Amino acid sequence: MNKKVFVVLGALSLATVSAYAQRPLKMAKLTEAMTGGVSSAFSQTVPVSFVGAEVLGRHIARAQFMQTNRVYVSSADLFKRVVPLSSMQKLPAAERKALEVKFAQLDLAVKTAQNRQLGYIGALWNTSPAVTAETLQTTHVQSMTQLLDIQRYMQLNDHNFPQVFTINEGGWLQTTDCMTSVEGNRAFLGVVDLLVKEQTGRVPQAIIDQLVALHATARNAMSIPQLVKQLESWRSANATMDAPRLPSNVEGVSLRNNPEALWLAAEIRLWQLTPEIELPEILKNAQVTH
Repeated sequence: MNKKVFVVLGALSLATVSAYAQRPLKMAKLTEAMTGGVSSAFSQTVPVSFVGAEVLGRHIARAQFMQTNRVYVSSADLFKRVVPLSSMQKLPAAERKALEVKFAQLDLAVKTAQNRQLGYIGALWNTSPAVTAETLQTTHVQSMTQLLDIQRYMQLNDHNFPQVFTINEGGWLQTTDCMTSVEGNRAFLGVVDLLVKEQTGRVPQAIIDQLVALHATARNAMSIPQLVKQLESWRSANATMDAPRLPSNVEGVSLRNNPEALWLAAEIRLWQLTPEIELPEILKNAQVTH
């Protein structure tokens, strides 16, 4: 009798394992059915990707999608761009290898319940293999996690670049969620911090290039004429200043203190750093850095 029970339980276990093994295949077939069999519907050629779905029987009860963009870079690819730099090569070989392993899994690790609120730097601390605190606190490592947090904010917010203001049709400034949400506030201040480090060459060019690309291709990118008008308005209200300036460091920087100046200076600097774009003289010569 015991042998028969054992055989039955063994058969059920194998059936369960087989069912789980077939789940990806079933989901692939469901995805194909959802798209009408269009092979490129969830590829990189379109701006949406399939995240997951709840299936009841043979019907999809709920599906989740995320906007994608060719400009986005994976955590693994970003690490490959930065690791050849001399400052990274000064790290012990074992530490660099451990960082490579951590960054390879970081895009997935940041989505877990434990790391979702902590962002990329929290995910970096919580993933294996372990590295020293000194390594995690190096400027280049912190800059990479800041950039990835900014990119993730855009992915989760309809490809909008973190900005604290938008300009409506009448030319008036309107506040955005970046002023009130923790994620938006952190993303915008991350942009400011990277631009502050850029002034003194403390951030890799690869990271600045990616930040500029994210800004230029964002859904809410401000037009050059709008930015010119905004700077002209700023000058008329601040006769003694050519343009608002970015801080020399981010210690004590808060959106409670003149967020308009911080936002405008960041916008001007990002466009000044954008390659292959012809800026009018007023923007080209605006002194927003120290």
